[in-house]
Amino acid sequence: MRELIALCLVWIALWPVAASAKPVTIPVSGGVRLSADLDGTGETAVLIVHDGGGDRSAWADFGAQLVKAGHRVLRIDLRGHGQTAGPADDAAWAKAPADVDAAIAWMMRQSGVTRGVVLGAGVGATLALTAAGDVPGVIAGVIVSPTISAHGHSITTALDGWGGRPLLLFAATGDAVGTRAAQAIAKKAGDAARTVAVAATDRGPRLVSGPDARATLIDWLASTSAAAATSPTLKAGDFSETETTGTPFGK
Repeated sequence: MRELIALCLVWIALWPVAASAKPVTIPVSGGVRLSADLDGTGETAVLIVHDGGGDRSAWADFGAQLVKAGHRVLRIDLRGHGQTAGPADDAAWAKAPADVDAAIAWMMRQSGVTRGVVLGAGVGATLALTAAGDVPGVIAGVIVSPTISAHGHSITTALDGWGGRPLLLFAATGDAVGTRAAQAIAKKAGDAARTVAVAATDRGPRLVSGPDARATLIDWLASTSAAAATSPTLKAGDFSETETTGTPFGK
């Protein structure tokens, strides 16, 4: 009975936030419109890009937690995923970086948004970093369950244009692919990256849904946003004091 009451209380706490998400569509090339959900009113907007084979609905609960923490959240469906039309074929994946770029531009134009953060899982993280590379208003990135290369897109290549902005990486200790990718990313990104190893085998939203991982991410977003608000022209290395909790790989 106590467990049932606790679950009901959690549902009641989350429901008003999740229900406030507004369905939107974002125009991209070829007459396609990306289906998306926009929620929150914060000055820092977070774009969430799902992994291949997933869709934005998997990130609804996590997005609601970011909204409760004071952020604005835009969750998108890539071409051929979720409610966005078209096949998820090679042509669609080739257009994906430009599509995510359009989503970032749309997000940054929303009234009251002063800075952006990109958050992606798997190939979604690669696409997010690639698209955000030349967007000065994007201050940081979060990588969940990274992959080195997928669908013709490389995370290490994406880092070439990232410019030393802060990165927070999450990988499961039981995910060999994610662990190797996180190590490669951390090596290339240097001091800009902080890696959190989660004792799990999960990937994607389940990996950051636990209270410790979620709190780490939300605290990191708060401190990174605060640093950007006071120093909007921060350069690579200026975020060296922005730390997270967690176990770094190799230690």
